[in-house]
Amino acid sequence: HMKSFFVKPVLMSSAVCLHFSETAQAPKFDVPLKPLTVTLGETLNLQCHVSGSPPLTIQWMKDRKELTSGENTIITFVGGTASLELRPVSETDAGDYLCKATNASGSDFCKSKVTVKGKLIPLSCWIGFKVFENNI
Repeated sequence: HMKSFFVKPVLMSSAVCLHFSETAQAPKFDVPLKPLTVTLGETLNLQCHVSGSPPLTIQWMKDRKELTSGENTIITFVGGTASLELRPVSETDAGDYLCKATNASGSDFCKSKVTVKGKLIPLSCWIGFKVFENNI
């Protein structure tokens, strides 16, 4: 009987600890995506940070289509930071991006509008054009 008296508080304290660790937290983006403008041919890097109980499943989508890692697409999820990298960026990479995090307790998402701008024409070309234009 004495033995059970000493075991009981240990079981109770570990049960309390387990109770807190098993209170699963639904995903929540505490650092959401931001709108981004990137230059044609450069690297697009979207990042957001999510908190929530593991395991978390991260899903990236562009214009409602799921993205996967491939030749020009790198998707990572390390220490709560979800990253999407596209290189080199083309005109077709412009659009609405969504990052979704899911676990057993629920899901959350954040969005970003990505704009791709053309490369600037060097100033020397413009000067040459102006000189040519004036001679017409």
